[in-house]
Amino acid sequence: MSRKKFNVLEVTGYGVAIAVFSSVVFFSLNCTATPIEGRASAWNKVSAAPPGAASLFASDDTHVWLVGSESDEAVIWRWYGTKLVEEFRYGEKKSDLHDIDFFGRTGWAVGEVNAAGKRSGLLLRYEDGSWTRVLNVPESRTGFSKVSASSRDGCWLMGYGEVFRYERENWTRFGDLPNACDIGFCNPGRGFITTDLGPYIWVFDGAGWVRENVVLPPGFSTSRLSYIAPIPEGAFFNCSLFTEGLSEFYYGAILRRDAAPPGEGTYDLVFFAPPGPYFSHVSGLSYADGGNGIAVGYLTSVACEDGVYYEEILDRDFGTPFAVAVLGPRDYWMLAKTEQGGNILARYKK
Repeated sequence: MSRKKFNVLEVTGYGVAIAVFSSVVFFSLNCTATPIEGRASAWNKVSAAPPGAASLFASDDTHVWLVGSESDEAVIWRWYGTKLVEEFRYGEKKSDLHDIDFFGRTGWAVGEVNAAGKRSGLLLRYEDGSWTRVLNVPESRTGFSKVSASSRDGCWLMGYGEVFRYERENWTRFGDLPNACDIGFCNPGRGFITTDLGPYIWVFDGAGWVRENVVLPPGFSTSRLSYIAPIPEGAFFNCSLFTEGLSEFYYGAILRRDAAPPGEGTYDLVFFAPPGPYFSHVSGLSYADGGNGIAVGYLTSVACEDGVYYEEILDRDFGTPFAVAVLGPRDYWMLAKTEQGGNILARYKK
C-alpha cells in the first residue's frame, strides 16, 4: 500500500519535487509529500452493486441510496445496513437516473426519459418513505444530469448547459450556461456551477448566475473544473491543472472557494497530485466539513482528515471509483467499477 500525506500548511518540499519533474519552479506553493509506511487501507467492500448504478447519496447507515438504470428502466436502490435492495423502479422504457441529493429527509433524483426519439427530463421526489414522479417538468433538450436539493419543496436541476429551479411546483429556467458540469449550494443565496471550458465558474448571487474567473497560483492553468462539494463556508472544486508551457502534464487538484459574492471569491489550492495515471482526473468529490472529505480517481482515493490530505493507491479490486458520498467525518461511501466490469459499493470508516 502506497500512501502519502499532504500538509497544506507546509508546501515547499513537494513543490521542489514537482519542479524537478516538470522543469518549472513553483515558488508560490507549499506542498509536502512524506510517505507513511504500514498504514492499512480504510476502504472495505460492502456489497456488489448493480452495473447500471451511476451515483449515490448517504444519509445514515441504513439510507445509502444508489440511482441508475436496469433493464432500460430508471431504478433507485437502497442499502439497509445488511443488504442492497431495489427501492423504486420507474416503469417506463428508455429511462435513466443520473444523480441524487437530499434536503433533510426529502430526496430528489434526476435523469431522463427517451421516448419516441424525444428526450425529456425526469424528476423524482422522496417524501414520507416513498418516491413519486414530479409531473409538470418543462421541456429539456438533454434531460437532467445533476441535482442540488435546496428545500423540502424545491431543488436546482441541470442538463447540458441548461439550469432550472423547481420550487413549490413552479419552474424557472435560467439562461444557457455552456458546458456546465456540476451544481451545488452552500446556502440558499450562494451557489456554484462548474464548466469544462476553462478557468471560470458561475456564481449565484441570489437572483441570477454571474461568471467568475478562477484565480490560480502563478504557473498553473486549468483545462476544466467538474465536481462541487459545498460546505457552509463555501465549496470545494476538483479540477485538472497543468503547468504553463507543459500542457501535456496534468495534475488532479482540489480548490477551495469561500462564500463571497460573485467577483469577490478567494481561491485556495488545497491539494494537488503529480502527473500520472492515478489522479489525472478526479471522478468524485464530497465533504462533511472543511477538515474532512474525500475525492476519488482512477485507482486512487484522497482523504482529508482534520485538514491533512492523504493519498492512497487503491487495490485493483476497486478498479475505477466514480462516485463518493460523505456520511460524516471520516465516514465515506464509494461506487467503483472493477476491472472485471462489475460495480461495487465500498465504505471508508474510522
